[in-house]
Amino acid sequence: MSDQLMGVDYFALSVDAKDDDKIFELKYRYGMPDGAADYDHAAAWAAYGRFVELLASIYQEGFAAQMTNQKRLRLSQQLGMPLGELDRFILTCVDVGLFDDRMWNEWGVLTSRGIQRRYFHAVKRRKGSIPPELSRYLLIDVDGDACSQREGAGCASGATDARTEQAATDDDACTEQACAAADADTMHAEKQQRKEKKRKEEKTKEKKMRPIRSRDGGTARTRASADSGPGSSLSKIFEARAGRQPKARAQPYPLSCLSAASAEGRYGDGAGGEHDAPWDALVAHLRHRSPDCDVGSFAARVADACPPECPETPECVSQCFRLISQALDKFDRSVCASPIPLVLKVLDEDRRGDPS
Repeated sequence: MSDQLMGVDYFALSVDAKDDDKIFELKYRYGMPDGAADYDHAAAWAAYGRFVELLASIYQEGFAAQMTNQKRLRLSQQLGMPLGELDRFILTCVDVGLFDDRMWNEWGVLTSRGIQRRYFHAVKRRKGSIPPELSRYLLIDVDGDACSQREGAGCASGATDARTEQAATDDDACTEQACAAADADTMHAEKQQRKEKKRKEEKTKEKKMRPIRSRDGGTARTRASADSGPGSSLSKIFEARAGRQPKARAQPYPLSCLSAASAEGRYGDGAGGEHDAPWDALVAHLRHRSPDCDVGSFAARVADACPPECPETPECVSQCFRLISQALDKFDRSVCASPIPLVLKVLDEDRRGDPS
C-alpha cells in the first residue's frame, strides 16, 4: 500500500482553547515573568499566537514536526523571534505540557496526543499507510496498536507512557469527542440549510404555477405563462378571458387598445428600452418598478377605471400611456406595496383636470 498523504489544509481549534490550563500557564509565564510588577497582556497573547503558529507548522506536515535547523530558522523569522528565544519558547511549551516531552527530548519532534487525535480524525477517509519514518512518532493507537507500527523504532513491547490514559484524554483543549461533536453540529446545520433552500424553491415554483382567477370565477392561464416576460401581450394574458368583455366597450380584453403597434414611433419603458407597442413598454416598466405586481390584475384594475365612452383613438392611447408611465415613475415600493392605487389616482386626476 502506498504512503498516506500527510499534511492538512486546516486544523481544529477549540473556541475555549485559550482557557485550557496549559495555555493559561504559557500565557502567564510570558505575561508575568519573574520580577515583573504588572501582567503584560500583549506579551501573553503574543505567546498564545506563536503557539497557534507552531500548531499550523505541525499540521502542515502531518501529526508531528521535527525541528530541524532550517525549520527553526524559518520559524524564528516568521514569529519575529531570535533563534535562541524561539528555542526557549518551545521548551516552555514542552514544559507546560502542550507538546510531548519524550518526543522532544528523544527526537526533537513537536507533537502531542491531542494533536494526533485531531489529525487522524481529520484524515480518517484518506487511503494509504503512514510512512515508516513517521510511525516512530505515534503516541496513540491508529488502526490497532501504535507500538506495532513503531516496531524497531524505539517502542519496546509493553512500554507505557509516564502519563495515564486519563491525562492523555486531557492532553489538549480540544478532545476527539469535542471535534466529533463539532462536525456533527456542522453537518446538521448544513442539512437544515439544504432543506430550507429546497422548501423555498418549491414554494416559489408553486407560486409561479398558481392559476390566475378571473372575476367571474373562471381560471385563466397559470401565473408562469401569464408573466412570461416584458414582451407579454395582452392577447396572450387574457385570451381565456374573452367572455368578461366590459359592457359598452369594444375591447375584447382589458387595455387591448394599448397592445397595437404605433406607426408614430417607439415607446420607452422607463429603463432605457424601447418597444413598438405601448403595452409592451408598460409591462417592462411595471416589471422594473414593481416585480411582484401581477400583470393581469394591473391591466384589469386600470381597464375598470377607463371611461366607457373612451374613443380609443391613437391620441387617447398616447395620453393613457403617458399618464401610466408617469405614475410608474413616481411609484415608491417603500411607501406602497402596489403601484395600482397611484396609477388610478393619476388617471382620475387627469380626467378631473387636477394637476398631477
